[in-house]
Amino acid sequence: MAAYRATRQLRSTDFDVYGHLNQAAYHEVLEDARLGFLLSMEGASVAIVVARVELDYRREVPFGTPEVIAEIWVSRVGRSSFQLSQVIRLPGAEPSAAEPSGDESGGGELVAGEVAAEGTVTLVAWDGERRGSRPLGDEERAALERHLVTPADQPAGPPAEQAAVSSAGAGSLAGD
Repeated sequence: MAAYRATRQLRSTDFDVYGHLNQAAYHEVLEDARLGFLLSMEGASVAIVVARVELDYRREVPFGTPEVIAEIWVSRVGRSSFQLSQVIRLPGAEPSAAEPSGDESGGGELVAGEVAAEGTVTLVAWDGERRGSRPLGDEERAALERHLVTPADQPAGPPAEQAAVSSAGAGSLAGD
C-alpha cells in the first residue's frame, strides 16, 4: 500500500521572522493530512487522541515556497493505539533519491521532492464517555491494517531515504 499524499498550500502566516516555515506550521500540515487520511479509510475512526509526536526537521522550507506535500502511512497497529509515519516534502516532481545539498544548515537550492521533515505520531483510540483509552474495534483494526506499510513494503520510500540523508549528515537540521 502506498503512502497517503496531500498537498497543502502555504500561507504567509505559516512563515516566521527568520524567513522559513515555522515549526508549528509543520504540525498543522501533518494534522490536516492525518485527518484527511483517516477520513479516507473506510472503517477507521476519528475518535482518537494524540499521545506522542516525534518530528525531525531535515531542511528549511524558505519563505515563498507555495506548498508542501505530506505523506502518511500506518507503521504499527497495537491493541488500543497505532502509529503513523509522516513525511513533509518540498513541492515538485515525484520524490527521488535526492542528493544532499552539501549545506549543513539545510539551506541551499531546493530539490523537488526533498524531505523537509519526517517523524511519527502515536494515536490512541478514545472513549469520550469514560475519558480514557479504549481497544481498537475489529473494523478499525482491519482498516488500519489494510494501510499498514512496513519498511520491506516500501524499499524506495521515505524510510530508505531517511537512512541516506542521515548517513550523509548533510542537509540535516538535526544536530549530531
